[in-house]
Amino acid sequence: MPHPDDEYYTRLEDIEKELSRYESFFKGKKVLCPFDDPLFSAFSVYFNDNFVRLGLKKLVCIGYNRDGLCNIEVRFGENQRLEDCLLLGDWDGDYRSEKLTPFLDDCDVVVSNPPFSELRPFLDVCYDRKKPFFLIGNSNVLHTVKAFGRVKDGLLQAGYTQPKVFDTPDGPKKLGFCCWLTNTGLGVGKGELPLPKKLGDVEWHWASNRKGTIRIARLKDVPCDCELDMAVPFTVLMGPHEQFELIDILRPVCNGKEHFSQIVVRLRPEYLEKNRTEKNHAERI
Repeated sequence: MPHPDDEYYTRLEDIEKELSRYESFFKGKKVLCPFDDPLFSAFSVYFNDNFVRLGLKKLVCIGYNRDGLCNIEVRFGENQRLEDCLLLGDWDGDYRSEKLTPFLDDCDVVVSNPPFSELRPFLDVCYDRKKPFFLIGNSNVLHTVKAFGRVKDGLLQAGYTQPKVFDTPDGPKKLGFCCWLTNTGLGVGKGELPLPKKLGDVEWHWASNRKGTIRIARLKDVPCDCELDMAVPFTVLMGPHEQFELIDILRPVCNGKEHFSQIVVRLRPEYLEKNRTEKNHAERI
């Protein structure tokens, strides 16, 4: 039985808004949606409606069923659509079952909104089986130790959009902490975050629990000329950040309690040098 807090279903417009950025990626791909009942999932609607236009090779949607048998849809080619075409014993669609293994092995990419309580273990499944993915999850996962390590290694990025409203059994609900996650290298991390300010123009404090590191409270105040390590809001990982070297996670402690995580970053030498060159050129002009 799913946890009630896991029954948050993605809206079609949020799927379209994000996946439209990756359309060329899907050409010739076999797509698996492992948490998506074909009878009502917006992921099933999106991929079926756009199957031919995206040039998909195959689509599999699997839905958890409280009655003990899952609903499965498999589609090949341009016109063939088979609903409920597989009956795999008493499988209820739980991703932890070995009955999902052949679907995972066969697919080229996983796209879904996993139950919030299962996001981290399902990410491990995708990495263990070396499967590309586009998933929706809690953005706080980005500053867990394991996920941050993957971000540092270029193995995880946030997507471009953040779904805000989800359908639930009790009607629409707003959530303020969700984002897309991908390991395809196509996420929002590419490019540089605009840094219009200099160190002398912003308010900063020394970090009490990391020597030689300054704390910057707001991303818009991160200076473009700082050579020190900087602890900045973790949302830096949800936008372009190629000019930063990602160093560590810093969890400020106040009155014995950890507070919101910050990401320790350092401006790359080539970025600092580029800024100096541009400044000198502007001064000569």
